[in-house]
Amino acid sequence: MDRSDAVTSGLTGDDDSSPLTSAKLDVRPIRSSYLQVAEQLRDLIRGGDLTPGQRLPAEPDMAALFGVSKGTIREALRILSSEGMVTTRRGVRGGTFVVEPDASKVEGTLSNAFNILAVTNKVTADDFLNAWKAIDVPASGLAARRRGGEHADALLAACQAPDVDGSREQSLEFSADFHNLLLRASGNQLLELMGRPVSAVARARFSGTSPTEEFWHTNCTEHRRIAEAIIAGDSEAAEAATAEHI
Repeated sequence: MDRSDAVTSGLTGDDDSSPLTSAKLDVRPIRSSYLQVAEQLRDLIRGGDLTPGQRLPAEPDMAALFGVSKGTIREALRILSSEGMVTTRRGVRGGTFVVEPDASKVEGTLSNAFNILAVTNKVTADDFLNAWKAIDVPASGLAARRRGGEHADALLAACQAPDVDGSREQSLEFSADFHNLLLRASGNQLLELMGRPVSAVARARFSGTSPTEEFWHTNCTEHRRIAEAIIAGDSEAAEAATAEHI
């Protein structure tokens, strides 16, 4: 076998001369250059090489750096802007900057995404209830270790029964206030950011029901049991009461 035959044999397989398939080669499809630029910039931001508030180089400089056109850079930045990772400012001191973290924007993004998942039935009501429990239960345990902190009095006040003659929306909001306080009392901002939109969607999925006076009495009794366990510093009791409540 000469050299050309050996090369041909290596490209087509062993001795069966069958062409190689994608399953035999670890290859990835070539993506558009602007997607590759966006991915690299995204990795630099997530890795901390580009820090919040830092100004990115001008488009011509970035184009030369990546070896692409200014249009490609512009498209890449548009993607990152839509993801909330960079922002563009006009004027003498303008340019493209890495976005400063904003907790409220993160929560808003999660809320919008969760609502879309709910209305399109991509995620079931049971999924949201399970996620709600997975967040609120450990949050109540953390809150108990802090004995509610500065939110202790507010937790007890939020256990009062709402006016059953009020609107359903007002009553549901009253219940939501207690759970939001519980999350805040945990002292864990991430649990709070995730828990509020998850619980809001979970409640919305059941908003078609009309809670009775008996329901609100039971609901507030369970809230009080959770609050008292938190204030007593009993994390196990707080977690158990929260799990049973949800």
